[in-house]
Order: sequence, then C-alpha cells, then structure tokens
Amino acid sequence: MEREGLIDNLEQKINSLKKKKQEYESDLVKFRDKFRNSDDVRNHLLGLKPYVDFLNGIVPTDLNGESDKPLGLSKPNIKEQAPNRLEDYINEVRHNLNIIGREIEFNELANYIINIHQSFLSVFAGLPGVGKTSLVTKLVEALGFKNRFLPISVSKGWTSTKDLIGYFNPLSNQFQASKTNFYHEVIERYQFEIKQELDIPYYVLLDEANLSPIEHYWSDFMRLTDPESEKIISIGGKEGNIHIGKGLRFIATINYDHTTEVLSPRLIDRAPIILLNPKKDLIDNLEINNLPKVQDYLSTEQLNALFYNPNGIFKEDERLLFLEIKNNLENDDTLNFGNPIIISPRKQNSVINYCSTGRLIFKEESLQFTALDYAVLQHILPLINGRGEKFKKRLEALSKTIERSLPKTSFTLNQIISSGISNYNNFKFFN
Repeated sequence: MEREGLIDNLEQKINSLKKKKQEYESDLVKFRDKFRNSDDVRNHLLGLKPYVDFLNGIVPTDLNGESDKPLGLSKPNIKEQAPNRLEDYINEVRHNLNIIGREIEFNELANYIINIHQSFLSVFAGLPGVGKTSLVTKLVEALGFKNRFLPISVSKGWTSTKDLIGYFNPLSNQFQASKTNFYHEVIERYQFEIKQELDIPYYVLLDEANLSPIEHYWSDFMRLTDPESEKIISIGGKEGNIHIGKGLRFIATINYDHTTEVLSPRLIDRAPIILLNPKKDLIDNLEINNLPKVQDYLSTEQLNALFYNPNGIFKEDERLLFLEIKNNLENDDTLNFGNPIIISPRKQNSVINYCSTGRLIFKEESLQFTALDYAVLQHILPLINGRGEKFKKRLEALSKTIERSLPKTSFTLNQIISSGISNYNNFKFFN
C-alpha cells in the first residue's frame, strides 16, 4: 500500500510537469509569433522605454521635433548701444563687482576679461580654497550674463562627451541629454537664437574641471578653440551637426594637487592658464547688494569690437623681446640646454591678440610691457615641463632675459626654478 501511494504521487508530479511544459511551449510559440523580426522586437522595447526612462529620471529629447521654440525660451534683447571704449566697459564691470561684494584691481580684472573673451576656454588655476568658483560666478554676473551662465560640477570618471552633453540613442532615435543640462541650456538655446539671427555670449563653468581628463570629455570642443574655426559639433542622429554660437565661452577651474588629472600639452596649447593668488583673489569683506535685473545683453559682435583688433600686431619693442624669449625656449642646443620648449603658431597668435588689446588699457604706464608680461605668464610659462641640470640652464637663461622687463613672469619663473631644484631638477609650471 505504501509503495502504491508513492507511485501515485510521482505520477501526479509527472503529469503536472508535463502540463507546465505544454504551457511553456505554447507561450514560446506565441512569443515567436509576436517577434518574428527585429522590427517587432524594437517596437516592443520602445513601448517599454518610456517607463524605464521615467524610473531613471531621464527626459528624452526628440531631434526631429518640429518645435522652433524650446520650452521656457524667449527672444532676448540686444543693447542698442555698446560702450565706446574697453576701459569704460571694464570700469562698469568693476563697479558691478563692488556692488555684489567683490573688489578687484583694474589690471587684474582687465586681464580676466580679456582672456575670457579672447579664448574659447580659459583656465583659472589655484590651490583649494582660493576662491576660483566664486570669482568666476561673480564675474559673469558683473558682466551682465547671470541668466546666461551654466555652472557644471565635473565628476571623477568622466570619459567622453556623453558625460558633458549626452548621447544619441539609435534605438529610440532620440538624444539622451546628460544631467549637466548642457544640451537644454546651451545647445537648444543657441538653436533657437540662431534662427532669430542672434548671437549672444553664454558662459559655461567647468568646476573642478581636471577631476577627469578635460581632453576626453571636452574632446568635441577642442578644435573649436581656434577663432577661425566653424562652431559646429556633432551629436549624432539625423541632425547630428549642431551649430553653436560664436559667443559660447568655457571657463574651467582647476586644482593642481595629487587628486586631479594633469593638463595635457594639447590642452595647454589652446587655453590661457590664470594663476590665482590666495591673498589677492579671496573674497573681500564688502557690503553685498543685488544688481538690477538684466533687461538686455551685449551681443557677441559688440563685444568682439571691444576685444579684438583685426590689425593686431606686436609693437616693435614687444616683438623683439618676445623673439628673444622664443629663442631662449626653442634653442635646439640640447647638449647645453636640454629639451627645447616649442611655442606653436596658435600660442604666438594668442600672445599677439592679447597684447594688441591689453596694451591700450593697462594702467601702469611706467611698465613698458605690462600686456606682454600677462600674456607670457599665462600662455607661455604653462608650457614648461622638463628635467635635468641642462634644462635648468635654459630656464635660468630665460630668467635673465625677462627679469627687468616682465616682473610677474619673472617672479613665477623663479618660483618654478626654485621648486624644481628642490624636486630633483624636475621643472613644471604646476608644482
């Protein structure tokens, strides 16, 4: 009896499993009927995608949409009259800075503004706590572009443009914007304004920019650093080539310590490196007030008229001194001076453009080469990267060339030499 009961029990289990098998086989047939080709699979996955995106907090962007006006954008107004002189414009910005609690010397402020407007990317460098981020934020507000400013906190591990902008999803035929909001705030804005035949500056802050290699996540913008380059980036999809405004400017803040990535020579060749002094550039204890609400903006064309001299050239004394600096650094006598430092045509043009504008407004008339001093400090010294006793001789020869003419550059160069000697003759701009 016990044996027969056990057999009955096993037969029931076998019948149950056979029934389940038939059900699974039936479901499999239905599944195959439903997804006979890749289009069926794709359509089914697309049906699920909105729910997945919703759970992940992702808002897709349709690149093929017909809307001419992204949500929340309106046509901005252009100032009818721009300042006649660059000096007037800088004094106006300086006054605005005082209102919002920041006091900066005229020459220092002029240097910041010239670099930002003449360079597609400007880098503000300093140790943690110097006040880099607050300086940039207040400076953009004082320039009158508080509403055209996007601060982005760069994260460790960024590897490509998709981390900064986003990426095109071929499955959904939509652009998947990143959480930085760059696509919606910058690209969509410029797409809308270009249709209105407008080009107004927009400022993007890459805060702690070298937590990840800049030339990786900013790679699509590297070729746009040359003034003559056409301002187009590719984001994929049917409308993959996107025009951005000529007034777009990136400002990066970086630390140079063991927690950050080293700037590549390719990046340094494309941007001025502005060193912030902890004592001079910290926030001042001034009364803080609000600026009036901005009603209209200076256009990119109006600002270019202030900051670019189409016939910009060196003065003869500037040319001769810069040629001597160039010869010091590029001298190919490696037996006596170690590896040379090559100054690219791009860097030379940056120095010429800076001097053509800066020499007209810097206040210290007793110093003959104030503009060249700033330009060499921020465009040329960052190229220094070498080692050995012979390379030290190259830097010492440069020091003798500039010690009386370029005091700011000379001071920083002597710091590089002293730091390099104490670091087993390893000489770098970032120490």
